[in-house]
Amino acid sequence: MTIGPWYVGDTPTQDIVVTLTRDGTPADLSGFTSGSVLLYAPDGVTPVAWPGVVSISGSSVTIPKPASSPFGQAGMFKLFVKLTTPGGIVETFDVSRIEVRTTALTWPPQLWELKLDASLRPDDTKDDDRLQQTLDAAVSFYERVKSGKIDFTNSVLPELPTPTSDMRLGIVRLAYRWHIRRRSPAMLMALGDLGETRLPSFDPDIERLLQIGRRRGFVFA
Repeated sequence: MTIGPWYVGDTPTQDIVVTLTRDGTPADLSGFTSGSVLLYAPDGVTPVAWPGVVSISGSSVTIPKPASSPFGQAGMFKLFVKLTTPGGIVETFDVSRIEVRTTALTWPPQLWELKLDASLRPDDTKDDDRLQQTLDAAVSFYERVKSGKIDFTNSVLPELPTPTSDMRLGIVRLAYRWHIRRRSPAMLMALGDLGETRLPSFDPDIERLLQIGRRRGFVFA
């Protein structure tokens, strides 16, 4: 489950109530005692302070709202709770992910947005350099294609429209498409016993989001 989006510097204004599960069914928390919150930064390693005591009611827990913002950076935070079993053993439950953004529709899109859309683990960083390279290239390509039509600075050309959420989504998907193409430079995809099939050279959804390629419209010299 994902909570958010929130923005950097935001402080939750309400307690968070969630139902804990085991194997897809509500967990039996009978006899468990209240515990603490465990929050990790987007790198999946750095702990972030979230004071307060977690209370239990049935299969649900209530996480108290923090006094100050725990979100000092953008990315996908990991939220856990630690409860004590009737036998005195501390058990950690994976509660949710918290999506934290910089500010609304900042430009350019960030690496964590690409990984979120592609369902890549935020703590799996082995391909981060290559992903960032293709994301930078996709941003540069789009800024060149839309030069004079979109205000990517949000200040220099106020008479032009600024990037929208569909453009951001199109950019991260274009970047990821370029990333996976490096695995198949011949544009062939294996289908097991069915052999191979050739991947299309374009993605109509991406072209629609970014208004490029066949969706670019008329260009007058």
